[in-house]
Amino acid sequence: EYSFELSANDLRYFEEASTESVEAGYKTESALKWRDVRLKHDGKTYKVKMALFGDRPPHFNSTKKSFKVKAAKDEFVDNKRRFNLILPEIRGFFSPLFAESLAKDLGMFPPQYEIVAVKINGMQQGLYLAEEGRDKYYTERNRQPGMLILQYTDNWIEDHPVTRPGSGVMAPGGYDYSAGVLYGTGHNTPFDLDISNMEKTDSEHAQQAMYKLHQLFKAVRTNDQSKFEELIDIENASSFEAWRALTGNTHDFTGDGLRMFYDTTTGKFGFVPRVEGGMSSLSVYRGGIDNYLSTYAGLPVPILRYLLRNSKLRNMRNEKIYEMLQESDKLLQHYNALDKKYRPMFLDDSTIVWSSRETNNLISKQAQCFHGNLGTLQAQFDYSKAYINAIKEGSRLTLEVVPDSTTAIRFTNLLVEVGQGTANATVKVFDERGQLVSEETIAGSSTLQLREQANKNTIQASLGEEMEPVRTVF
Repeated sequence: EYSFELSANDLRYFEEASTESVEAGYKTESALKWRDVRLKHDGKTYKVKMALFGDRPPHFNSTKKSFKVKAAKDEFVDNKRRFNLILPEIRGFFSPLFAESLAKDLGMFPPQYEIVAVKINGMQQGLYLAEEGRDKYYTERNRQPGMLILQYTDNWIEDHPVTRPGSGVMAPGGYDYSAGVLYGTGHNTPFDLDISNMEKTDSEHAQQAMYKLHQLFKAVRTNDQSKFEELIDIENASSFEAWRALTGNTHDFTGDGLRMFYDTTTGKFGFVPRVEGGMSSLSVYRGGIDNYLSTYAGLPVPILRYLLRNSKLRNMRNEKIYEMLQESDKLLQHYNALDKKYRPMFLDDSTIVWSSRETNNLISKQAQCFHGNLGTLQAQFDYSKAYINAIKEGSRLTLEVVPDSTTAIRFTNLLVEVGQGTANATVKVFDERGQLVSEETIAGSSTLQLREQANKNTIQASLGEEMEPVRTVF
């Protein structure tokens, strides 16, 4: 339980700031102020600062509001200096707790999430989702002191605020904006590959990080995959993509939703698995999931597309998904245990804006999303087929392996009958780009086993312009 003591002026400020922001359609500049308040927790009283959290009205358009809290520099509340108290219905109720557990299983260090009770001046405010802040204390707690957390500005809403009807030009997506260069689809902006669109980082390594980020953005623009492993922590990125596939999440990693880290010891970038909207349902486009996972509001998300175009990353991601699917019963048991614990609490919480019936339905939809994603991902592995074109020209035999599969195919046998000949055979293996992978001579025999040579390739469909699986020849 977190119990806050606010003055009459504090209460008046938050109410007036909320009203002004709701009318504007975004959190206005006057609503950004921090207030000095007291927090009682676990028998101890803290002096903390408190401010409104969130950039859009759902966070503050009712009596119950989302807040962010920071303690003094030498004070920690449950080992956290910064944390957010967010309306749970906006974040998918207890889904973030499950997503946090998934991320840990995949070897990542997600922010901590808890369901907490909040009081203001002795009055119950109901249940909140407590989310750990991403600052240097977060990285230190995860034994990653050399990491800088990087994020975009809120330029999509700060620079192009929603205006009152009739005062601007209606943009795609139904929002009424003022002016400027924009897409009109929320978090996606035309400036997501500009380092000047990043929040300032208070670190001696900031200049180094921005230079490397400029290199990454340039590689993303040109799809320069040769720079990929120089710039990206592929172990982290493949876990991140496996986690996104299981949770079906794209919104939380578009524009200002994306949180990257820069590791000053390796000079590489990775990704923070945070939860903003709960579970979403995967959808399949032309047989694959990658179009869905790299698109938001009908527009491509450049960084996500850059990651998923890397065939090595996709294969590493798929291996991790496959391992998780082998533990699906265990995952479902854990989800059901959280459901059994927290659903009754949310149904009894009268401060939630939804009725208990609506709340119950929304929680059930979250469960359906996760169950559905497991089924969608399992189907990607259940279907695998390859066409093999055999072209004989003199003593040369060319085998073209054309996979009809989005996950890698491995041969248990690939036998070639060569008749009575006993001459040695030279075997050359080429990848999907026509680059030589290996060349070796094997002893002659009436039957050649080419399984090991074929499996030196990761034989899976490549992705087309729309991130759809396309015919690929190995």
